[in-house]
Amino acid sequence: MNPVLSPSRNQSEQSQQPSGGGGASQAERGGALHGDLRGATYDEAVQMLAPGGAQTTEQRGGAGAQAQERGGAGAGPAASVDESTPSQVRLENLSVSGRIPAGKTLQGSWQYSIRTMYATTVTISVSRNELRVTTSPTLDIDAQWPAQNMSIWSAGVNFGTGAPFANVHLIRGLGEGFIDMTDRARGSITGMLSGAIAGTAMARPGYDPFSDRDIMGTLARIKTNFENLPDAGGGGGDVTAADASVTALSATLRMQAPFAQMQDGVGVSIPSGAAITANAQGAANLPRLQGARSAGEAAQAATIQSLGLSSDGITLEKDGKPIARLESLTLHRGGQVTLDRFTLLGSGATAAGFESLIRLIAAAAGAAQHGAPPELGVGIAAQRGDLDPQFVRGLSKSMVEEGLTKAARDMVTQNRNAIPGVDLAAALGM
Repeated sequence: MNPVLSPSRNQSEQSQQPSGGGGASQAERGGALHGDLRGATYDEAVQMLAPGGAQTTEQRGGAGAQAQERGGAGAGPAASVDESTPSQVRLENLSVSGRIPAGKTLQGSWQYSIRTMYATTVTISVSRNELRVTTSPTLDIDAQWPAQNMSIWSAGVNFGTGAPFANVHLIRGLGEGFIDMTDRARGSITGMLSGAIAGTAMARPGYDPFSDRDIMGTLARIKTNFENLPDAGGGGGDVTAADASVTALSATLRMQAPFAQMQDGVGVSIPSGAAITANAQGAANLPRLQGARSAGEAAQAATIQSLGLSSDGITLEKDGKPIARLESLTLHRGGQVTLDRFTLLGSGATAAGFESLIRLIAAAAGAAQHGAPPELGVGIAAQRGDLDPQFVRGLSKSMVEEGLTKAARDMVTQNRNAIPGVDLAAALGM
């Protein structure tokens, strides 16, 4: 991989070119390789996509032709994420987050080092608009003095333009250096990304990863390109796979059809067009995930403990009338649901407001009985949550959670394959 501060400007400029020169040659080779994959089995395709593993049909001994003879026209085209997702939902975003311990060097040389000053969360997010890698807190670039130290917040690829981007900022303060090298650092990062996606579908403006019918082939090409990038003096990292832990998986889905689940006049409804973000919390070390042979095995290796759902479109109904908007709830392993945040609606809001008023008066009176100012009792009650209403017209919180538990289990079961290759019900212990 290219270092952030490259001693050769020409190398950086060449790596930023997505086409032309070496890039065009890679594209030509990529086109030939893609054509050669037709008719190949999965194992043959993996071998061909491995570094140094590309072979022609003749070199494979006519395996593609033999496959066609055995199975007619051979294997058909792979399905995209969109084609594999149930028609009731549309995938908008996928992300994975992990943590790297403090004091780890990701890359370095005599000119600079990129390291984690604190325990750092790294999030890789893919949407229909971009691929983005973010860190929290930022990664520090400790540059050789007198170059000024810098920080990296995010980097990625804009799918609309096909252009990479990087957010690099100066660290100001005494002893941080005084020569601004952000342009060179930014150019080196974007050049590295350009080299990685060169000759792949991701380099084309308008790319949509969720409609890519050869997404695994695209990712394999990018991996190979990364491995073939000139090092130019970088390296020196001390982060191993065992250091990293995967902490969260997130997906945002948009409903393409209305959903409703009712029982005894109480239930939830979600209108078409509503967005729901699911955030799975777990704990798995990277080697275990790397050993997974499928998305399903990866989900099991992640040991998901809970799934948080947030949306502004989930409405709780009672007897055909909206009672509350459920903004945040948690689906625990096994299917039990707890209600975290909600907004009361209609008559429910009126009843809840009256109940809160009664609780406020009671808190003030209780404080006065002990010789304390009434406002002190109100403040303590508010801090403890004692002013929050516990029921809405006879609908207790436990009743709501019981109904939500059934609805959530039904929804997960009905959409257990919403993420291709992952059995959501099995991953959540249902």
